[in-house]
Order: sequence, then C-alpha cells, then structure tokens
Amino acid sequence: MQDFERKELETVIIKDNLIIESLEQWVLISHEGKELSRLFSEMGYKTVAIYGYGHLGKLLERILKNSDIEVACVMDIKHEETEGYYIQPNPIFPGIDVIVVTNAFYYEDIRNQLQNADCKTEIRLLDELLFQL
Repeated sequence: MQDFERKELETVIIKDNLIIESLEQWVLISHEGKELSRLFSEMGYKTVAIYGYGHLGKLLERILKNSDIEVACVMDIKHEETEGYYIQPNPIFPGIDVIVVTNAFYYEDIRNQLQNADCKTEIRLLDELLFQL
C-alpha cells in the first residue's frame, strides 16, 4: 500500500473512531436519563447553530427539534441545503447563543476559521458538552 493511501486510510479510521466515541458517550448519558437539551437550557443556550451535518449533526438536530432549544441553522462546507436550513461555511448570525461543532477531528480548524471570520458567538465541541453531563 502506498504511503498516501495508508495515511488516508488512517485518517478515516481516526475520524470514525471519534464518531463512535461520541455516540458511545451519548448512549450512556441517555441511558442515565440525562438530556443534552436540558444542559443547553441550564447553560442559557436557547438558540443554537450546528456546525457539521454528518451523523452527529443530524442526530443532534433531530433531538433538539423535540425540545425547547431552537436550531437556527446548520453549517457544513460540504452541503448546500438540507432539511430546510441554509448551509454555508462561515455564517455569522446574530441571536445565536452557541455554535456546536460536531466534528472533533476538525474542531480546531473550524473554531479558528470562525474566529478569523470575526465570529463572536461561543463555539463549543459536542464532545465537551456530552462529557459535561
């Protein structure tokens, strides 16, 4: 196997493992009766933006739809439009309490990208919130 193919395969494995770890934690907290939407309310988050519309972003959006937390938008650089939300890579929206980044692998890059675009909204990694419960 060529070095490039091996590195690409290793990256995919790392990304998939991060998703599995997130889902494992999510299942554990759900089994304990803890809800992410309740944590959001306790932290004063009423309106959120989800950054990343892969497996975790879609799950988060579905769960929050059934709560008091409003999902104002979903952001993902790989999608143009989905589920009625306009998707764009660098939005700065007023009235959003927090941007929840669902992709741990790219979190640093996404946070830096948003901050460089003069985004003043709080930016949180989904995993941090899950492990906070």
